[in-house]
Amino acid sequence: MDVNQLITGLQEGNQDAFRHLVDTYQSRVYNTVLAIVRQPEEAEDVAQEVFVQVFESIHTFGGDGKLTAWIYRIATTKALEAYRKRHARKRFAFFTSLFTSDGEDGFDDRLHPVDFAHPGVKLEQQERAKV
Repeated sequence: MDVNQLITGLQEGNQDAFRHLVDTYQSRVYNTVLAIVRQPEEAEDVAQEVFVQVFESIHTFGGDGKLTAWIYRIATTKALEAYRKRHARKRFAFFTSLFTSDGEDGFDDRLHPVDFAHPGVKLEQQERAKV
């Protein structure tokens, strides 16, 4: 099956064309994603998302460039999104740990944002006092 037949088949929703697409590009997409996310399980999930996105968006492929370049662009975008999302969760978990108590010692040792001596907080309190 050549590229034009593959694109036409995908646009028609042909399952054989989709199977051919996955068989042809699966390892290359997986390796591209793995190079970015660096976790095999996550790379498998993202690679699956890439093929779903390709199948759902094939009607937007204009044929101006190569199909492989378009697929790799989707793979790179999806992988970067997954990478950023994972690192955002790590940052969120770190900040959450600052503001929550373990409760082991019985004391509420949580930090509250208003407890910080931030100039903006103090200025806001002074402005409220004037009103």
